[in-house]
Amino acid sequence: MMCLLPGTNFVSFGNVMHVRPQRLLPRQRRAFVSRRDPSAFTLLELLIALTIMSVIIGITLPAVGRYLGEQVIKNNVEQVRATLAGVRHRSLSSGLVYQFRYEPGGQRYIVLPFDTVTPADNSGTGGNTSVESAAAASSPTLQVVNGLIDERCHFAAQADAQHMFAASNVVASANTEQLPEDLLKLFSNGAELAQVQWSLPLLFYPEGTADDGAFTLLDQQSRSITISVRGLTSAVAVGKMAQGGRD
Repeated sequence: MMCLLPGTNFVSFGNVMHVRPQRLLPRQRRAFVSRRDPSAFTLLELLIALTIMSVIIGITLPAVGRYLGEQVIKNNVEQVRATLAGVRHRSLSSGLVYQFRYEPGGQRYIVLPFDTVTPADNSGTGGNTSVESAAAASSPTLQVVNGLIDERCHFAAQADAQHMFAASNVVASANTEQLPEDLLKLFSNGAELAQVQWSLPLLFYPEGTADDGAFTLLDQQSRSITISVRGLTSAVAVGKMAQGGRD
């Protein structure tokens, strides 16, 4: 037998008692709905936020990637620039003529003493040079540099200068030559370096002057920066970055 207990929501079926659901009045339903957490987001709001974030990332990501790529070649240029500035100091302090050479199309560069140049023109920009070691007659503590730039960059070769767009202003050594192993005995890997085709030497003199010269570094995206040396003061200058391309 079913009966409603007075003043309650309980309904009795014999010995079993159940709770009767209480219906909410319209005012109560509005109050219940209004109690939703105001800090929550709707699905539409989340979709709008994600769309805005995607647009921002799409705009900034290429710029960030370009900046990081440019930093690679800039860091390598700074490394070589600092090395050239050090060559001048080595020449002044030792009283010897020093030379800087790089590997066209590669990543190597070296700094070591220089003795004579044949023919008599010592500009370092003429034809092939005959180099004799100053190490044999000098102190075994002569300072040398065996440098390497990042594999994502390289020193410009004639092939780069011929096939890059003119706007890139690529400067490369016109001739290359191998150095005798006797000259490279100051290096622990002299035999290996003797197999490399080197640029013509860029000379630094004890009186503080140097050869006028310039060469270019390139990265994998055909960005280029040219480093130049002014002969009168042996000052090293770094040019602006250029964006080139191959024909």
